[in-house]
Amino acid sequence: MVNIDKDWPFYFSDNLIKGDTESNVAICSLWTLKEVVTKNIGKDNFVIAGNLYYNEGINYLLRSVLSNPNIRYVILCGIDITKSGEMLIKLMEAGIDENHRISGMSFTLEKEIPASAIEDFRKNVRIIDMRGTVDSKKIFEAIKSSPKLPAFGEPKIFPMPPVAAVETLSSEKTGFIIRERKVSNAWYQILNLIMKFGTIKKSQHSSDQRELVNLVAIIEDEDPDNPAMEKWLWFGKDELENYYPQIMTGKIPEGTEYTYGNRLLEYDVGKNQVDYIINDLRQTKYSRRAIAVTWHHEKDMKSTNPPCWVVLQALVQDEKVFLTCYLRSNDMFSAWPLNAFGLRKIQKHISESLMLDMGPLTTISCSAHIYKHDWSRAKEILEKHRLPDRFVPDPRGNFVIKLDRDKKEILVDYYTSDMNKADTMRFKINEKGNTYISIYKKIVSMGLVSQLTHAADLGAEFAKAELALRYGLKYSQDDPLVLEED
Repeated sequence: MVNIDKDWPFYFSDNLIKGDTESNVAICSLWTLKEVVTKNIGKDNFVIAGNLYYNEGINYLLRSVLSNPNIRYVILCGIDITKSGEMLIKLMEAGIDENHRISGMSFTLEKEIPASAIEDFRKNVRIIDMRGTVDSKKIFEAIKSSPKLPAFGEPKIFPMPPVAAVETLSSEKTGFIIRERKVSNAWYQILNLIMKFGTIKKSQHSSDQRELVNLVAIIEDEDPDNPAMEKWLWFGKDELENYYPQIMTGKIPEGTEYTYGNRLLEYDVGKNQVDYIINDLRQTKYSRRAIAVTWHHEKDMKSTNPPCWVVLQALVQDEKVFLTCYLRSNDMFSAWPLNAFGLRKIQKHISESLMLDMGPLTTISCSAHIYKHDWSRAKEILEKHRLPDRFVPDPRGNFVIKLDRDKKEILVDYYTSDMNKADTMRFKINEKGNTYISIYKKIVSMGLVSQLTHAADLGAEFAKAELALRYGLKYSQDDPLVLEED
């Protein structure tokens, strides 16, 4: 018979509770913790127990059962959030069509699982539909009432689908946002985004490019005079010191068509646009006109090498100078990290002139690209290095989650980023629904979360809190749930 550890390497066996391979029963707990539905069931009463989060998991369920034909019953229990259980029932009722699609549905099963094997499953395996049930004692009663049956055939193991080589992963088409404290970490994130999601297209240079449209990079805390130089950067402090004069002085080096320093400080009859920004904000701290423009329309539209920086704008808020730069075109491998340090240098000069602190720097790169000749170098950086694990606080605040067991409520205290308590929300456990879904939907609709990591963490915490309240488990925010013995 089948050895689960040896013969099921592709069926996520590490995520299964393994029992007796001679049993007739497999337990599918959908979105409910498998540990909850098997709590009062000895492992000698089932072969495996696992979840079925999405329709794709039906393929793994089929493979598992077909590889061990002793399984004659699948107990479908737990909460069916994504309706994957409903899709399994549809398969049992209607089968598949000639395209391996579940009849009448849009979901297609893996073609590596033959139609004849799927029919064997449908004819010989009974789905015991207990969706909505999480009581392990009731599930155990269903197991005991199911008569013992012989295996329905020989074990069958089928190849997995081939992994297609994907040059560009699917993504949003515009508006990519990176928020980091330091330039080096932001650059690593930029390389990762473009190499995964950048569209391959031609450029006005000889090289092809990978391009993202409107990549926004926010640098919150970088001192350009004492920069954090990570080992994956292709340049060091010496290169920075050589670069700064190109933007902080108006002199054009010999053989150079322009520099940003020249366009900002001396271009157009010697006007110093950075001084204009400083003077404008000194006179009117709330001004929205502190702008510098590097683009000379008549000249640059005809140029083969026009400036990439187009507009700089400085704003003052909370006694800090914020700087935003719009770049029409940005070589994100060779140019962006130097650009970011250079812009931070300009921002520091403006801030010190106004005797204010620096706020974040924001670059908006309309065409954020990496040229083909740098692809292998970018890939090597991503393969050799990884960003260190770090806590990035959500600027929109934090949440403290507690339980009111007497009232069967989840309490959510919302604190602003400066730890002032702003609100307390109470959520009553819904006997038929999933309360944690309504909680995170409300939090999202209120716009109180700005980071994916924060949103993911909150989703997990709300689900844990609900499970703890429903099943009498101990709950402590940021700690794992503990399943107590009866």
